[in-house]
Amino acid sequence: MSAADKASVLTDVKVNLYRQGDDIDSKPLSPFYKDVQTVDPLKVGRYLGELGVNFRAFAAAIDPEHPDVGNMFDGKIDTLGQLYQMGEFAETIKAQPLFATVFRSVTQQIKEEVKELHQRNPAAATTLVRVLKSEEMREKARLAKTIQNMDMSMFYRKGQAGWNELPDNFRPFVRHSTVSQEEIERVRTKRTNFTKLGLTSIAIESGRSIEAYEKLLADSFLGFRRLPMTAAAVTLAKAHNYIYDADHGFIRLDKKTINLWDYEIKKKNLRGEEDVYSKYRPGILPYNPRIYPFSTLSHLASDECKKMIAHLDKAPEAKGKPLFDHYIVLVPSFELQIRNNAFMNANGTTHTFKSAEETQKGFDEELVRNGNISPIILGERAGKCYFLTYFEAR
Repeated sequence: MSAADKASVLTDVKVNLYRQGDDIDSKPLSPFYKDVQTVDPLKVGRYLGELGVNFRAFAAAIDPEHPDVGNMFDGKIDTLGQLYQMGEFAETIKAQPLFATVFRSVTQQIKEEVKELHQRNPAAATTLVRVLKSEEMREKARLAKTIQNMDMSMFYRKGQAGWNELPDNFRPFVRHSTVSQEEIERVRTKRTNFTKLGLTSIAIESGRSIEAYEKLLADSFLGFRRLPMTAAAVTLAKAHNYIYDADHGFIRLDKKTINLWDYEIKKKNLRGEEDVYSKYRPGILPYNPRIYPFSTLSHLASDECKKMIAHLDKAPEAKGKPLFDHYIVLVPSFELQIRNNAFMNANGTTHTFKSAEETQKGFDEELVRNGNISPIILGERAGKCYFLTYFEAR
């Protein structure tokens, strides 16, 4: 990775990330958020079924002052309140069968908008964490996130074209960045020149790059640029000078590219033959980006990273409330073929773990700690990811 490129991104982040955007445009909170907590809970279950019981639990768990609450469920909480009133009236005039028919019809119509409320514990929904009323509740929900290996198969189907259309650095994705717009204008000029020269295929390829940048610009939130996880993983690979192997259709890297030490552990077995604890296929390190909850790697994080997340959890644009549900660290790791759950670090110290998963995590931490690789931090909001900054180890 170019140190200059990374430094440029970090400089842009420090200038722009803390620059306040517009306040979240919030709709008035439905009165039923308050009413559902004061009425008879047995009636809630009788009139609204499991949907009502779940909503009552959710209403008790959220912070009603969070500006996002009024925007959730597309206004359908008022519909639940109206259904409750209808149920109460139907019970009074003994028209419960008619109400049951109306209830099934209405809830079917709003099913998609209130899908989180169909969960037994909607307060645990990964897309609603930011509105929970206490820091302890949010932290518990965030800790429930697990470490994941990214599935790159969909990207690999795009081939070389998919690789070419994404940038090789994160400057276009920094909050409030104008780099994407500048890049669009630059590529438009190049496309015009290619067309004039009769280089039609190159002009078409330039057009695809413009479309990709325009799509990224269009999907932003308070100046934060949306960055789908796959696009983030590919851009991160390009920023690290990893290679797209068109002949074999996957991304790979070279030990020399990331200044990787010799991590193989060798010893003699009982027959006097050399045994290897951890080894790769010669010359090929397959790219294996991994997703970590920030809390999993927070012990490695710099004070600046922690300061940024603390700021975003008390964002002025959200009346001092969290902007994001989760903070994710995307690590540009590679496929570790493990034997005996061990590896040797740069100092020659052997690290042994209880499982292959723990070994991979320990190996990734070693790469990050030594500066061999530079992960990024993404903010996840309502299931969408936005670029925040590089993960800097302390």
